[in-house]
Amino acid sequence: MNFIKNGLIIISIILFTGSCTLKHNPIVLSLNQPEDLYQTPNKMYIPQYDFLKHRKACIFRFSEPKYAPDMGKIAANYLYNELLKNEIFSNLTPELNIENISFDNLIEIARAKKYDIIISGDLLYYFNGNDLEKSRVDEQIKIIMISDSKIETLWHAAAFETAYPKKPIDLLLFEIGGVPAQSSLKLMKKNATKFCNMILSLSSKQK
Repeated sequence: MNFIKNGLIIISIILFTGSCTLKHNPIVLSLNQPEDLYQTPNKMYIPQYDFLKHRKACIFRFSEPKYAPDMGKIAANYLYNELLKNEIFSNLTPELNIENISFDNLIEIARAKKYDIIISGDLLYYFNGNDLEKSRVDEQIKIIMISDSKIETLWHAAAFETAYPKKPIDLLLFEIGGVPAQSSLKLMKKNATKFCNMILSLSSKQK
């Protein structure tokens, strides 16, 4: 009996601990938002939407795989256009022609030009599919707040999109043609929309 009683106590402790852990998770992403949102040491400080809107922000070209030259710039440009469309920042500058996108150089540029927020990213994987192969685009972004004394990551998120081709269907009397996989450029646009939705959703919760 004591063995059973002790076992029940241990199980109760485990369940209680697990529930506490879940309650302390501050981020719950909804549909059409990035698949991954990473915590930062400051427990994901979330600025208000009005605060973001009036900051001087810039976006840099993304890093890219060696096999996909210039695609990082295109990915960043898609995000830039989505940010403009959603009016997230009233003062947003594209710095897409900067070749040296090392973190130290981005911070130096931000401080020299008095940017409050910088957006950088990485095109982690890129493949444009066809009639037989799937398209896939994996991206991550960081949104960083800059001041003279502090560098603070607001969000670090990753989004993934995959599109499969549709095979032709051979019916008895005729064949229905297949459809190629959706282009990787369209997948980039979908990822950009996810990132914007994340910013709008999380910042609006603080209004």
